[in-house]
Amino acid sequence: MRMRLSLLGVCLMGISSCSDQEEMRLDIKGGDPIEDSQFSSVVKVVESGFFNCTGVVVAEKVVLSAAHCFSRICQDESRANGCKDVSEVEIKDRWGATYQVAKIESFPYKYNENYITTQSFDLAVLELENNFLGDITPIAQDLTAAETVLENNRQQFSKPDGDLVSVGFGLTGEGLKNNSDHTKLYFSEVPFRGLYGLNGEEFHIGSNRSHGCKGDSGGPKFARLDGGWQVVGIHSRSATLNNYLACAANDGAIATNLLAPQVFSPIQKAFDRI
Repeated sequence: MRMRLSLLGVCLMGISSCSDQEEMRLDIKGGDPIEDSQFSSVVKVVESGFFNCTGVVVAEKVVLSAAHCFSRICQDESRANGCKDVSEVEIKDRWGATYQVAKIESFPYKYNENYITTQSFDLAVLELENNFLGDITPIAQDLTAAETVLENNRQQFSKPDGDLVSVGFGLTGEGLKNNSDHTKLYFSEVPFRGLYGLNGEEFHIGSNRSHGCKGDSGGPKFARLDGGWQVVGIHSRSATLNNYLACAANDGAIATNLLAPQVFSPIQKAFDRI
């Protein structure tokens, strides 16, 4: 598995300097609500009975989410051997079915002053006690096809082709579409902005009108491949420095890049253990 960095390009410094700030027609923040069963592999991560983050089921017993969602129970010293007590962590689908989490492997991560990850990446692998009974969305395996989808959506602020979307249970902005109870799943077509960081373990996606908000952490970035959706990234954080909670001012989001071999390799090892 190999990512051709020269094709996609890497932004090393401030994100907003890597692309144009054009006006967009995309919907506000979290996008449009999903009323049917589409994207049913996207689930809620619940801790101690309360909504925590978004996740996505990529295999019968495997859910991916963001490592920072589990900072309370996954301290640095415990991550290598799995997080400590996970008995209060559950996965819930949109229809209320609940699945107990058996184990969490959380990869240690650290940002520098430029908001670049300098240690590992913001990703957690959750193992379920029982098989997930709903739909499963796999991680993209055809790198050439996945890279083509990203390239086709590069800087497509006003006319995205619909083959790259962000999905999550997070906030959607102010007023009636706030989604503060995280009951609704939203999606939005998003532009690809380029790889981000020192070695392509992350990418910049979305814009100041179409991006993830609080609660979308751990949610998937889907690409349409072979007539269906596949996972290419996991939502990590806003793309605006020191703006962790607000929705309105963010210039897109940073996602863990599942196409990068150094990211996929430990996931595959986790799959093998499960």
